[in-house]
Amino acid sequence: MKKILLLAIALATPAVCAAEFSHHVVSTKELAESCKLMTDPEHKAFCVGYFSGTYETYLVTRHPEVSKPFICPKGQAPKRDELIAEFTQWSDSHAAYQSGPAADNVLRFLAGRYPCAKS
Repeated sequence: MKKILLLAIALATPAVCAAEFSHHVVSTKELAESCKLMTDPEHKAFCVGYFSGTYETYLVTRHPEVSKPFICPKGQAPKRDELIAEFTQWSDSHAAYQSGPAADNVLRFLAGRYPCAKS
């Protein structure tokens, strides 16, 4: 009886653990809708954090000798809130991307906003 109980616990444990670690991929539409509510501190923190984290991840994971940059800011950068407002407008005008992962489309937006020189 003990062996059956231990076996049942062992088999159930991975399912419980997997449920605890499930995650939700934020869509572009969800991020843009949150970013439209920048007067709410919670939405602003989420939006700024997501946007900044996505760009910072791009910077630290792109190896300059292996992959060419595709986001090349030049000159004085716009204020963060202005750039985020541009992203929400971009999202509204690119409906085909709204169901896709927000991180992909933040980078797509930044690549269009700050294109690199053709080499």
